[in-house]
Amino acid sequence: MADGKTQISIRIPTEMLQMFDRIAAGVERDRSFVMNEAFRLYMESEGKDLLEEIEGFAELDAGHGVDADEMISKARAIVARRRSEQAR
Repeated sequence: MADGKTQISIRIPTEMLQMFDRIAAGVERDRSFVMNEAFRLYMESEGKDLLEEIEGFAELDAGHGVDADEMISKARAIVARRRSEQAR
């Protein structure tokens, strides 16, 4: 579509739909506006976190991970080197 929007169909509990309708009436907006705001808020919080986790797992599956033991060894070496420098 030219406006960058796509129409979808979802099934939600009747009570939830009634809540969306009450909110829409209360703020004098249409139901689509209220539902889009709900989707946007979800994607900015939990949805964003889930997408980051999904992308992280994809990177691990592709072999782009780092061995935890190797990272711990490197961190210990950095700490030891810093302590040695401070002792001078």
